[in-house]
Amino acid sequence: MASVIVPLFNREELTRQCWAALCSHTPAPAFEAVFVDNGSTDGTGAFLDGIARTAPERVRIIRNPENRGFAAACNQGAREGAGEVLVFLNNDVVVHAGWLEPLVRELGENPGTGVVGARLVYPDGTIQHAGVGVNRKGIPYHLFHRLRADDPLVVERRRFSMVTGACMAVRRHEFLSLGGFDEGFINGHEDVDLCLRYFHGGRDIVYRPDCVATHHESQTEGRFAHCRYNTQRTLRRWSGVLVQDDFNFLFPESERQVPSKALRAAIKLPTCDRDAASGSVVSSMEALARDLCRMGHACEIHHNDDWGRDDLDRDVAIVVPGRVPYRPKPYMLNILLVTGMRDVEHFPFDRAAAYQMVCCVPEAVPTLVAAGLGDRIAEIRLAGEGIDPDSLRAVTARIVRLLDATALAPVRRDSRRTVSVLMATYNRRDLLPGAIESVRAQTHREWELVIVNDGGESAADIVAAFGDDRIVYREAGH
Repeated sequence: MASVIVPLFNREELTRQCWAALCSHTPAPAFEAVFVDNGSTDGTGAFLDGIARTAPERVRIIRNPENRGFAAACNQGAREGAGEVLVFLNNDVVVHAGWLEPLVRELGENPGTGVVGARLVYPDGTIQHAGVGVNRKGIPYHLFHRLRADDPLVVERRRFSMVTGACMAVRRHEFLSLGGFDEGFINGHEDVDLCLRYFHGGRDIVYRPDCVATHHESQTEGRFAHCRYNTQRTLRRWSGVLVQDDFNFLFPESERQVPSKALRAAIKLPTCDRDAASGSVVSSMEALARDLCRMGHACEIHHNDDWGRDDLDRDVAIVVPGRVPYRPKPYMLNILLVTGMRDVEHFPFDRAAAYQMVCCVPEAVPTLVAAGLGDRIAEIRLAGEGIDPDSLRAVTARIVRLLDATALAPVRRDSRRTVSVLMATYNRRDLLPGAIESVRAQTHREWELVIVNDGGESAADIVAAFGDDRIVYREAGH
């Protein structure tokens, strides 16, 4: 059974529509509805009393004397719900036939999936939500907004790093172990934060297009009153993580290839001002990233303010020359990308020895050969906004051969920057997930957390649920 948790504040007419659709399109034994009323002052209370009398076996009602917000209401519902699967559903969502089964089946058949999202459409049939990506400014946003509901980009199961909380399914025990939604957000970004905690704990965030619902969107009073605060809170917590990835989804999932060896590339752009990051260079690099992803490789775009990342999850840096010099990391394969003579003007001839390959257009070849780089040149041809596909395939094949043949410096974390956090616990399983999450939320990324159980009930399962290898658990043994 699934517990469908519906947070409410006024708008009785929307709640009526939501409930009617749930009853029409969900088999009765498959769900219970947990309505959390955040102090409604219209007819919502009387309506909830009515459905509780007519369907007491599948309706739970939680009443708050005041509006505690989306996150707190959902957390209350999660604690009270009896189902192992929790579905968070806005009261302005009207589910379609067969909506619940894909969510439950995804979690039942795929242990690696942590969060499941739905295909949400506007009343006119266009897409409201089909996955969340990160744009070049590092801001999460709804991909495919206003596309047709049958567009090839939105009709296949896909993995994202985020989905919307308007219709979202999770396993109850995992959700509670993670501490639930962060109640510090105010009606916005709670879903982004939760998904990122799952994603960076090693779980997949999956979009299921066969779960369809109509979303009237943002009908709650004061929905956008705290946008700036919520965005700033998200960026403070996840600034080192929210890297542009939208190009990864700008082709149908069925077109994604399976290479013999998948590269993990970071394209380094010398752009200091993301607000001004536009024009042909950025667009062409986004096209390159999209094409690499289509070929089955993992790719990120790092603007200048991302260059401080340790890149331990990347094995190739593709660097566009610019006024701001990039310092190559010795444990990565470093490649210079010259797409025109303007790049030659900023070519780092003084650091050329640190680069294992130079990909360049034909007109730049004579200059680079004259500089003694002839043995490192891989000639490329441009096509449209990006690199010609045949040319790109040849270059990636050469990169794979270089990775296999090149002895890169071993990766060593800087122990001088690592902070060891020591946490003792004794029979406080209820508080431990929140304490762990508070450490994981820190912006300093070089840390380890050592949790010592001082003779109380084991908390190994709580620690394991985070899936974070920076967390060490020990039993004191007395």
